[in-house]
Amino acid sequence: MRASSELSLEGMRIEGARGRAILVERSARVRLTGNRIAGGSGLELRAVEDLLLARNELSGGAGIALLLGPLRGELRENEIRGAREVGVLLRRARQGKLIANRIHGGAAGVRLEVGDEEGPALRASEGNELLRNLIYGNRGDGIVLRRSGGGVLRGTRILHNLLHANRGAAILVEGTEATTIANNLLSANGGTIGGDGAAASAVTHNLFHANRGAAVGKAALHGDPRFRAPARGDFALQAGSPALDAGVLLGLPYAGRAPDLGPLEHAPR
Repeated sequence: MRASSELSLEGMRIEGARGRAILVERSARVRLTGNRIAGGSGLELRAVEDLLLARNELSGGAGIALLLGPLRGELRENEIRGAREVGVLLRRARQGKLIANRIHGGAAGVRLEVGDEEGPALRASEGNELLRNLIYGNRGDGIVLRRSGGGVLRGTRILHNLLHANRGAAILVEGTEATTIANNLLSANGGTIGGDGAAASAVTHNLFHANRGAAVGKAALHGDPRFRAPARGDFALQAGSPALDAGVLLGLPYAGRAPDLGPLEHAPR
């Protein structure tokens, strides 16, 4: 589908597509909600503005690729399971938000990148946010921010995410500017927070447990986060977790004395 001023797809089931299950190019106000895609080459969107992807399920394919954008896009409450490559790829996105997605059992979690292949107008990727996502059990890295060439990757916020049992690093930050990494839970990953941009990032109030590599940043916490049933994908915090009421205020709603770390706010009884 190409050059549409408004597009909505809801409740579709697609299985075993040989190419891209859904391909959208140069469109505005795109709404893809409640679709189920199994196998095939996943979902690809190019040069899309004002995007909402919500409550979609993708399994065993190529995940979601957002290229040359989106501008003002939101991915919310999607489940991406067993992606052959990366669960979500955002290339040259601006003001994109990934909120409360589950990305697990695939080759890698999320990759946000920018370069100079498409010319000066598309070299900047700014103001993106990863909030309350659950990224676990992937064979590679959990989250990767990567700038190459003359590109600019600035102002990314990685807040209240879970990164658990990914074989690579939990978070890699390479060539970025003004990145914030706060209130996340990092447990049992093959690495913690690394890359040449990590030292220049604002890293604070993250919990580290059973990872390979050292804790990073200010006000780092340690200890078993006491997930309820991680083998079943249940990462709710139990009583006594060091992640409870341990976060820094970020202007987001919370219950209790202070925000909990990770994506799932524990409601006190």
